[in-house]
Amino acid sequence: LGRGIIVTLEAVRFKFQVQVGEIRSLPGLIDNNKGRYAVVIFEDLYMYLNLQGQNRANLDQYCRDFNVGIVFLLHYRKKPEDNPMAINEASYVGSFPLRFMSSVRLKDYEINATSPLLRITRPGSVVMPSPNDWTIFLPYHHTYTAIKTPETEENQKAVKNIDNQEKLIPVLLDQGLYDGIQRVFFGNNLKFWLQKVLFLDALSYLSYGRLSLPLERYFQIDIDDIFVGVAESRLLVNDVQALLNFQTELRKNVPGFTYQLGFSGKFIYSGTDEESEGDRMLLKLADNFSWFPHMWSHMQAHWFSNASKLCEYMDINRQFALRHSLNTSSNYAVAPHHAGVYPVHQQLYHCWRKVWNITSTSSEEYPNLRPDHRRKGFIYRNIMV
Repeated sequence: LGRGIIVTLEAVRFKFQVQVGEIRSLPGLIDNNKGRYAVVIFEDLYMYLNLQGQNRANLDQYCRDFNVGIVFLLHYRKKPEDNPMAINEASYVGSFPLRFMSSVRLKDYEINATSPLLRITRPGSVVMPSPNDWTIFLPYHHTYTAIKTPETEENQKAVKNIDNQEKLIPVLLDQGLYDGIQRVFFGNNLKFWLQKVLFLDALSYLSYGRLSLPLERYFQIDIDDIFVGVAESRLLVNDVQALLNFQTELRKNVPGFTYQLGFSGKFIYSGTDEESEGDRMLLKLADNFSWFPHMWSHMQAHWFSNASKLCEYMDINRQFALRHSLNTSSNYAVAPHHAGVYPVHQQLYHCWRKVWNITSTSSEEYPNLRPDHRRKGFIYRNIMV
């Protein structure tokens, strides 16, 4: 559970400090009369409830003094001896005017469109698998508002009648009206993708925007090796038309969106007769797409003995693009298998600039392939990676 939180924080590049094990003393919370932390996260609500009295009092006072929010995760324990409550019996959350129930099977999430917490998340129905490990919250004070409200599975509809609760609440916002501290309660871990998005929204809300990502996003979809596939695995005429149709649909929500098609010209018309017709259709509709060079025959750059040979080989693919009027104005390229991008192969960057005037490329390898959430970009010889 804690690992999922750490991976999420690392992926968005937020600075954080981790304290593991039993919390016998709190880290320094104040530095030069300024709070050191914008949000406090407990991977398990019981870590907070079991804090020693003075530690909890100090933490609560810090949160009030510096407007710091708290995130709690409360998840179902699979071992009965690890579960501090009887399954399917509602229990109180410490001294809060709040109860909860574990081992609830949920489906069909519905985001509360009026929740002030929403930033990245947009309201709407979400159909999800129904793991039997959700915790729902039953509030008894107006400080609490639901962030999302799903339905239960058919065999647990009786849960909805507990204390006249009309909606089940697996994610709950405490607005701070009860004791002056804002909190967000999650009734499960972050494995379900919507939980992770709401977790990021919670960090933004509780930190008053200090822990936030920009809402503007740029994305690009590359379809590489467009002519490289072996016979009977390549695009047909219907596939090409479907590609264009879907691009048109995407443009309704993403103005100007255009697929990037990566080409190795040597392999055109190397499929079946029907697939060759698909190649001809692609060339006929070429103006509708953006194109980027791969390599004439998908060879990796380090197989060439010197830069001159490599540049000559790249130029063959460039002549192919000129003959067929392919739009390569994005000045983007992808190396076969990303080889030579990192660790850098000098000749590759030299020829990219000389032949194609490349200004950007991509890689999975910097600084390491795994874990993928720690990958970064860099600039080398005026080419952005």
